[in-house]
Amino acid sequence: AARKADLLERPAHGDPDTNVPAFLALRELASALCEPSSLNDLRLIGEDDEGQGAHDERLGDLFQRITNWLVIREGDPLERGSQVPQFTTRLRQLRTMLHLVDADGPHVDPRKDVVRQRRLLTQRVLLNRVRLDPKGSLRRTLCAATARTCDALVREEIADISDIVIAAAGNVSHLDDLKTMAEASMVPEIECALRAYGKLLQATRTVQRDGHGLVAAADALKAIGNELPVARSARIEALRQALSLLARGLRSVGASNSLGEIAERSSGTPLAMLERGVASLAQLVSGSRRRLGSSPGDESPTSAAAIWAMGLEVERALRTSVSEIDQAFASAVSAVDRDLPGAFGELTRTLLKHLCSLPLDGPRRAPSIAPMEIEVDAPLPAWAPPSRIVGGFYLVRTVGTGAVGSVFVARRVEERQDPSAPLFALKVPDYSAAAARTLSEDEFLRLFREEAGALLALPEHPNIARFVTFDAGAGPKPILVMELVEGPSLERMLEMGDLSLGRARELLLGVGAGLDAMHQVGVAHLDVKPSNIIVCNANAITGVGQPPKPVLVDFGLAGRHLRPGCGTANYGSPEIWGAGEASNAIPADVYAFGCLIFEAYTGKTLFDGNGEAAMITQHTTHDGDPKAVRALLGRPETQDLGALIAQCLRRNPRDRITIRQACQLLGNLTLGVENQHWPVRIAS
Repeated sequence: AARKADLLERPAHGDPDTNVPAFLALRELASALCEPSSLNDLRLIGEDDEGQGAHDERLGDLFQRITNWLVIREGDPLERGSQVPQFTTRLRQLRTMLHLVDADGPHVDPRKDVVRQRRLLTQRVLLNRVRLDPKGSLRRTLCAATARTCDALVREEIADISDIVIAAAGNVSHLDDLKTMAEASMVPEIECALRAYGKLLQATRTVQRDGHGLVAAADALKAIGNELPVARSARIEALRQALSLLARGLRSVGASNSLGEIAERSSGTPLAMLERGVASLAQLVSGSRRRLGSSPGDESPTSAAAIWAMGLEVERALRTSVSEIDQAFASAVSAVDRDLPGAFGELTRTLLKHLCSLPLDGPRRAPSIAPMEIEVDAPLPAWAPPSRIVGGFYLVRTVGTGAVGSVFVARRVEERQDPSAPLFALKVPDYSAAAARTLSEDEFLRLFREEAGALLALPEHPNIARFVTFDAGAGPKPILVMELVEGPSLERMLEMGDLSLGRARELLLGVGAGLDAMHQVGVAHLDVKPSNIIVCNANAITGVGQPPKPVLVDFGLAGRHLRPGCGTANYGSPEIWGAGEASNAIPADVYAFGCLIFEAYTGKTLFDGNGEAAMITQHTTHDGDPKAVRALLGRPETQDLGALIAQCLRRNPRDRITIRQACQLLGNLTLGVENQHWPVRIAS
């Protein structure tokens, strides 16, 4: 066998495609070494234990030499529009690659890394040929060899089925090729997954050709997850969840007749679900490409950020009728094309194109495709009971995770079937790692009950979400129920740039009035930040309706005392992080309000850094004058704004002004009276 391999590697005289000795040597090697594995079987019978390692490496080296030779001969794609030269030789070489893949493995070569590299090299070469070769008489053999390579990768746990699906999506663009690969595969799970992907490809091409069937294509996307094996690996489960999430996002948009209907179907921002689905799948694709050695570089996926930017333009169009959605669409299409392979990217791009063609408003679809049906399989935490009933409330959907717990949209149990019944924001405590460093779970829950009881003292105020109830004995966890305030968050408005200096001041004064009302009864919010401020009457931004009204929400941390887990890293005062006096909780709100003033006027976060530790260090190493505030103090036109923020940010809580004093100074600011242009620019 080694001598025959020498014939393969010997330089040919003239055209290498007419090298008859090499052809005959390859045929004999394939017959003796690969197809019936007779040489390997004889070696296993005749070897002794002491000489096993040496013989294994010799046989493995032989397989490596043949693989290298075949890769060189079959590595380049065929030219289009020409006959295959030396068809019989090329066919023999591809068949030998197929049988070589089947015969190779740990029983031939105990060097796992060598076998792994050999498998990955063969797969990359064959997939590249499948992607670039023109249609021809070698096509079926090429696809069969590729399928058997995929089988070997899964069989030897070099890759899993999720990797195979992603690799096929990125390289196989013809339905006939997918069918051939599914037929040639000897692993039933791979066959099912490839056939399911083929149905998605067919549905996507139908949408692109006929312009309809978006919902059916989204269902075909989710069906791929149903064909993946259950409980096989974490990556397979992650792909199943990502496909389900992306399918829901695509279906929600595809089932809508207008941008307004898209917003109604979303529980958050208009494209939030689509953004999460694209982000999840793009991360899995990036990881799979790296594992299989086909990653083009170390760049992180950008498609989710591009979808997020497009969502901003959709929201801006709904609120102002003016947006740059076409430019955002071009960026999103480019990012999706780079991050998502095959039909995954094609379907997403087609759907984004459909979105760009929608009017602002239009007739709604039939009730059979309702928002709640689309979101019915949104995941709930593991502790949630199957009935979705907690403390007399029915959990409609998950909103997100806050600083110390999970937040849900809920209805009263007796009204859960009534779509017109009032909705509430229900929060349950979450015993996080931060709290576990200083408290046991029983102590944490006891503090939560004590502090939530303080919310009974909250006054009725237009800038404070109404307290509904607190049930310390609810199972499986205590609950805190507040009024559900609907509208964009201040964080979202800052992202969209939908502010002026005068408007920012009015919103801040409203927030300050709510905080002052809380502080008058001795209760601090303890998590003041833009995402915890909802702006009602958002249409008033365009001059329609009542003035915009900011409302403080998320009182899961509110209380009379500081405790572990309070605050957010960007807005937490030094005493929250253990630097300074912590006897009074109210000054922590003043500190966060100072950070909020800076962000509302400049559009930038005052404290930001790479990681929580870096931000905490920034909080504890200044005394009211971090670098950005000094920049404001150094300019005459922003000096009063900088002085106000500095008085809120003093290191010692006793040295800070009160919220009422901050609002008085804020109301007297002249910045923006003559020039309403937002944001305030600061020196870099």
